[in-house]
Amino acid sequence: MVRMNPLMVLVERVLPAYAADARDLVARIMDLAHERGEEVPIQDGFDLYQELVEIRRVHADALPGFVIMNLLHFDR
Repeated sequence: MVRMNPLMVLVERVLPAYAADARDLVARIMDLAHERGEEVPIQDGFDLYQELVEIRRVHADALPGFVIMNLLHFDR
């Protein structure tokens, strides 16, 4: 019987999927603001960035050598 390590599942599967979701979420926020002719408040952007940096730090600590920023690339 093969045993799964829940931490490795989190680090290898869940966090990279979260990174892709976070990228899409940020892009959607920016698109909606643009469509409405609004701007995202600067402090809101900094607060969101701070949260994403903390998640990136946790991921980097858990899986050294894996560059999560590659998954956060924007084509804008």
